[in-house]
Amino acid sequence: GDVGRQGRVALEAAALMRSSSEDTGAEVREVLDKARQRSLVAEARADLSESEKHRVQELLREVHQVTRERDTAVQELNDSETHVEDLQREVAEVKRERELAVQMAMQELREIQVVVMQRDELLQATRTSQMEMMQERDSAVSGRRADTDKWLKERTG
Repeated sequence: GDVGRQGRVALEAAALMRSSSEDTGAEVREVLDKARQRSLVAEARADLSESEKHRVQELLREVHQVTRERDTAVQELNDSETHVEDLQREVAEVKRERELAVQMAMQELREIQVVVMQRDELLQATRTSQMEMMQERDSAVSGRRADTDKWLKERTG
């Protein structure tokens, strides 16, 4: 078990110590530190009472639960940010579509204004022409009336 592993670690450390390089010395210290840490953890576990072991298990469960809740909250936040980005893209698209619609409506309005101006000019020309024709007709009628009156006077005269 643990004692056998510690013995092996001590033998490995002694074999490494015989080597002269500094790197090996660092490796020896690292191996010994790890062995001490494992030994301390094993001693700490052995020293815990049953109630303390249960409390450690409860705390570990709480840590796992809090970690899961944090991960869920982070995921929800990421999802919300993605949703906000999607909405911002949609808003930008709607703005572009609205601007295009306004531009098209303005173009149609300009075209309608041109047509209305042409119609007004045509109506004015038509009115002027009608007035001239009425004046010519009235003139002709007056002339004929005068001719008729003159002829009647000559005949009845």
